[in-house]
Amino acid sequence: MQSKPKPLNVMIIEEDHMLSSSIKNMLKKMGFEDSRIHKAPNLAVFRTLVSKYTFYLIICRYSIKDKPIGRKYLYLYRECERFSYDCSFVFLSDKAIGGSRREIEELFPDSILEIPFNYNEFKPLINESLMKRKILSAVYREIDKGHFKRAIEICEQLSKKNNIWWIDLYKVIIECYISQKKYKLAVKTLNDLRTKDTSEWPLIKLIELNSVLGNEEEVLALAHEFEVLGYPEHPIVSEVTAHQSILDSDIKTALELIKKIVLRYPHLIDATVNLAYLYIAFDDYRKAYAFMSKVDYDLILNEQQFFAVEEVKTFLEIMLDSKRGNPYDSRALGPKLTKIMNLDGKQVDDLKLTKRLYQIIRDITTRNPVCAAKRIQEMYSKTQLPHRKLLLMAIAYHLGFTDELTEWLDSETERLSEVRHINAAVTITLCKKMYELKDQKLEKIGKASELEEQGRVLESLAILSKEIPSLITHHSNFVNAMIKYKLSIDDDINMLTSQFKSSIAVVFRNLQRQDPNHPKLSNIKKVQGMVLSKLEVEKRKTQSQQRARG
Repeated sequence: MQSKPKPLNVMIIEEDHMLSSSIKNMLKKMGFEDSRIHKAPNLAVFRTLVSKYTFYLIICRYSIKDKPIGRKYLYLYRECERFSYDCSFVFLSDKAIGGSRREIEELFPDSILEIPFNYNEFKPLINESLMKRKILSAVYREIDKGHFKRAIEICEQLSKKNNIWWIDLYKVIIECYISQKKYKLAVKTLNDLRTKDTSEWPLIKLIELNSVLGNEEEVLALAHEFEVLGYPEHPIVSEVTAHQSILDSDIKTALELIKKIVLRYPHLIDATVNLAYLYIAFDDYRKAYAFMSKVDYDLILNEQQFFAVEEVKTFLEIMLDSKRGNPYDSRALGPKLTKIMNLDGKQVDDLKLTKRLYQIIRDITTRNPVCAAKRIQEMYSKTQLPHRKLLLMAIAYHLGFTDELTEWLDSETERLSEVRHINAAVTITLCKKMYELKDQKLEKIGKASELEEQGRVLESLAILSKEIPSLITHHSNFVNAMIKYKLSIDDDINMLTSQFKSSIAVVFRNLQRQDPNHPKLSNIKKVQGMVLSKLEVEKRKTQSQQRARG
């Protein structure tokens, strides 16, 4: 007798048409309705389906073209509005790729189905997954209601029965304890679990939990035990070692450890951003950009990661162009901003804030850095994105807002020093680098005062224009001084020439922004030609004198 069709929505996420059709036929054979079995060969179709239907079973390929794309599908499903505890999530994995199974298990799917498989293997695995999910969904609903004791009782009763997924019940118990901040019970349960379960999961969870609690000695001991037991290399253990290296001020070792993580686990986007930060701390913008450029956008999970990748890359592009002496092509900012504006869903930061940030970056890269400190302060106080706080610190440094920068560095360092995590340690390392740069800038500003006292007015004004470019008065005073004063034999002609070109461009653009037909614009071009000629004559005179001495 044929079983009654099951009115449950099912999704198959698989690019291979033959394999997805084969799975669909097996599901129909099990009694699932043909019209309720949906195929999602790509992300666009997946997004459409999860916005329309509530699913009870999702079968998803973990790795497509050597990319662990299944991570993104699982993450997006768990974040979507129609997410249901009743939905069983099953990953498809190739038997030939043994290493990926461990990565999949860390995501806690309900089951893993290895390819190739036949109906006799497929049916019991799917039925077991659906049964497991039915029970776990009841447990999670108790947790949502705050009935932690009841949830734990259900798990403890079921864990005594002979089933192949008892470990998942313990994972729920651990979650309950952590949600209630009963950390001692969570640690005790994990230690008890280690005597029953030989997998690495209880030990990794202990490392994570002790890391959050700030038990650094225990974390290091557990990480060492993990390595001694001969488990395969794990990114969390590597991050613990890198974190300790940073605490010991051994930044180079930390950099190499995180680099190793990134090369082995390219889907760990946060690790790639951390690696870029450490390279920036070492002034190696080229390597930082090389790794950020390798990020596969298909593996980015959320908007926060997308913004970090896009905007850290933009910062590095600007820095590299600056070091090469080339102006950054600000036209590239338009498509970047458009891409961000077209993102689906609610964004972390307000769109107005994003537009203002990109406008400031555009202004700076088009030699129009005149800006009020209040404008930057407002954005810094409103942004919810950690990388944007760092970006705004870099902008404050460039514009010469040293008081604001000091305040932000102090508060961020104090806040992050309480956080026991690799991300915090890396950010503090970058903050230390910014402290150094800020102090160097203040020294240069102090030197400008000394030069003024010595009567070397031109060089003094040139330094102020370069180090505090946000004030239009610095640029206009310097340009006027270059017209008014004669050049001295002690003047640094190359420095004056370089800064004059920058400052007169700032004055020109500032007037142009006020009025495109401003009468002074034509005069500025004449002044520019006159002063540059004067500088060129003085440069040749100096070179001639040097040759004569030589």
